[in-house]
Amino acid sequence: SLSTALSSLVSRASAPSAGAFSAVKQSSLVLSRCSSVFTRNLYDSDRLWIGVTGAPGQKKKRSRGKRRVTRPRIDLNRGQQLGVNTQGLVIPVLQGRLTDSKGLLKRPEPGQFDMEKYNERILEMRNKQGKKRGRLKQPPLLRGWSGGQMGGQRIEPPQPVLDYAFDGFESRIVEFRMVSHMTATFGRYPSFSVMVVTGNRRGLGGYAVSKSPNRQAALRKANSRAGQRLEFFDLRDGGRTLWHPGYAKHLATSVVALPKEPGYGLRCHRLIKEVCRVIGIEDLYAKVEGSVNYKAIMRAFFRILRQQESFQHLADRERLHVVEFVGDRPRVLASPSDGQVRGADSGSEDASDDVDSDGAERLRDLATYYMGGRLLQLKRRSPPAYLKGPGQTKRRRERAKFRNQLAAFRERCMLTDLRPEVAQPPPKYQPGMLGLRQSFYVGKEAESAAA
Repeated sequence: SLSTALSSLVSRASAPSAGAFSAVKQSSLVLSRCSSVFTRNLYDSDRLWIGVTGAPGQKKKRSRGKRRVTRPRIDLNRGQQLGVNTQGLVIPVLQGRLTDSKGLLKRPEPGQFDMEKYNERILEMRNKQGKKRGRLKQPPLLRGWSGGQMGGQRIEPPQPVLDYAFDGFESRIVEFRMVSHMTATFGRYPSFSVMVVTGNRRGLGGYAVSKSPNRQAALRKANSRAGQRLEFFDLRDGGRTLWHPGYAKHLATSVVALPKEPGYGLRCHRLIKEVCRVIGIEDLYAKVEGSVNYKAIMRAFFRILRQQESFQHLADRERLHVVEFVGDRPRVLASPSDGQVRGADSGSEDASDDVDSDGAERLRDLATYYMGGRLLQLKRRSPPAYLKGPGQTKRRRERAKFRNQLAAFRERCMLTDLRPEVAQPPPKYQPGMLGLRQSFYVGKEAESAAA
């Protein structure tokens, strides 16, 4: 019957045969396999990242065609916290010593661990690694001479030497370059060349040049050496300006420095400005001629500072009076300490140099004396560019016919005063004639009013 047939089919399905057991066993072995292409040594992390970053090194240069833009390699382990699962489970064994042996996995309490913020922080750190690093923006007061360049930037004072601390010192970077040289084994060997100047704004100053393959090491070494090569400069008015003009030349660079009155400021090369600021000089004019090599400028200007001497020292050395002319009035700045002044009747060897051919005493200019007879050539200020425009040219052409009218009017006024019968009416007003009519006719108006 139908019921007996169904029961026999059910019994056969509930009792599988030996072939069915072997099939189930084979299928279970295939499904429970724990090996893959990633667990073998065929595809390690380096080979997998090549598919994202592209061929490395020389292989990338040898490839043909258009090279695609690749992204850098990312550290996927960065930002992850040890002992935290992506499902929010905390593993105490990986976070510290196991004190509770009942449970190795536990969920954090509410408010103890925020999984969403944790995942967002990991993604943010991974995205930052894929982007190129840009220049760090600095505040305007900490920037150098131009943009993000190192030249002109302020750095920390030198490191203390033994028991001496450089309190109140200020250091500036005046030159920062990337240099390299060739070696037989390594090839091109790059390094950084840094020149730093430091001072305490009260007359102490020094500079140094250093090289190092590391950027921070070169800065630190140059700063420390500058602090160990300090010099003191006794300048005028407590270090405000120089005592006298100075001139120095190093290789193809010539530097001329002139002292200035209070409030003049620093009008010189930007390297010399930084040197003056760290030493304490406030008013100075300097001119650089020839090569603008920064090392040569630095050496020449420090040579000028070493040549400075006070007026009293100059008077004692030359046995002459040091006089400053304010207009036409002389003012004695220093005289010999012993009171003995050399002159034409002193009988000294240098007496002939102090007298001209006509017997008058010669006055020596300090600028000519210290600069070896050289004179500073001051260029005339060029006219503004707008004077060469078409509108100004047209206006000058229109005024050209009136260029002699003012002189002719003055001549007629003189003739009118001398010969009243040839009096003529004055011309119409032209630029530059304001006030002339009143000054020349005030006499006649007064006579007519009196009449």
